[in-house]
Amino acid sequence: MEEKIKIKCPKYLEEFKCIGGACEDSCCTAWDIDIDKESFKIYKDTNNEVMKKMFEEELYENKEKSDDNVDFGRVKLKPKKRCAFLDSDNLCIIYKNLGEEYLSNVCTCFPRILNKVDSSFEMSLDVSCPEASRILLSKESGIEFIDKEIVLTKRIISSELDTNDNRFSKTPLKYFKEIREKSIDIIKDRSFKLNERMYILGEFLYALEYENYNDFSNLENLINTYDTKKIYDDYSMRDISFIDNVEFYKDLIEGLDVFNEIDNEIFKEYARKLYDGFKFNIDSEDISIEEEYIEGYKEYNEKFEEEFSYIFENYLVNFIYNYMFPFSESDYMFDGYMMLLIRYSYIKFCLVGVYLNDKKENKDNIIRFISAFSKAVGHHKTYMIELLNYVREEELDNMEFVKMLLPKYIIKKDV
Repeated sequence: MEEKIKIKCPKYLEEFKCIGGACEDSCCTAWDIDIDKESFKIYKDTNNEVMKKMFEEELYENKEKSDDNVDFGRVKLKPKKRCAFLDSDNLCIIYKNLGEEYLSNVCTCFPRILNKVDSSFEMSLDVSCPEASRILLSKESGIEFIDKEIVLTKRIISSELDTNDNRFSKTPLKYFKEIREKSIDIIKDRSFKLNERMYILGEFLYALEYENYNDFSNLENLINTYDTKKIYDDYSMRDISFIDNVEFYKDLIEGLDVFNEIDNEIFKEYARKLYDGFKFNIDSEDISIEEEYIEGYKEYNEKFEEEFSYIFENYLVNFIYNYMFPFSESDYMFDGYMMLLIRYSYIKFCLVGVYLNDKKENKDNIIRFISAFSKAVGHHKTYMIELLNYVREEELDNMEFVKMLLPKYIIKKDV
């Protein structure tokens, strides 16, 4: 049933249209294909004899479902984790034989992300879709937001929050919209370099956590009056010892176990280049990359940091808007910040390794990698949860560790 709703969304949403089989990747490979309960029943009851036979053979009820509107059932996956309804041209057999209206909720909505904050709907795109990634990350002037009216046939609300709920009256969730807006403003402020903006964002959220536990009544005032320019003026830039953060990245790479656990072939392609670039053996436990990383990072930053910083800015802004940042991981704001920072620094680390192999870089390559990273790593079932637990257990969720993840960072001037 069609329904008109008013949404707030990034302006880029108006440009998106699925390109189907022309896409170099497919949203129908390398992860589970979920079917909502209503679609599952329609598929089982279809009068189309050819499709009925396929549905009977290729669908099954998901015993671990979390939401009937999302994952009541699943499609059996073929080799290389391809959806059973994906033909040799990477086109959907259900769409071709029955029509677009027969697509499940997930297949209809992806890569659109729909959230509801108070009484307002918000929609954006997920960068794990290559076409969405190309559109939104390419905006050199940055991401702008608009209000518009759209027609929805099906919907999945990814996150829903009522900031006026009495349960949140004395928690930072009460000020979610203000905190997120300030976070986006910090990341979009091009009077600072992007690493500086990331550090300032961390200081902002760290200050909010401190204020929340010590004087919640002043939290709103702190959000409204937080002076990022004053923070920057009180600090100076200096290099850190690059060796300090290499061990962390080595652990990330080893923990992901790319060639055994990841099904995304595009990400594997980049991983091979990364391993070659850093000169370590895929089958060896001895991963020594310090020298390569130091020289590679310096060279990469000197050549590309300013030229392509808008791509990473757009990635960060889009993530903040998509995933209810800074409450994207838990009710603890700094968890959300740490995981955003790790995603950002992890992407930069991988791109340095790829650059050391290719000795070239361009906009399309960065965007392609970010999309593959988001699908393979960002949507991994357990990896990001395990990584957050690791950060907590090792007590890395602090501003000192933040400094280590940013090759140049802001510290107090010597007195």
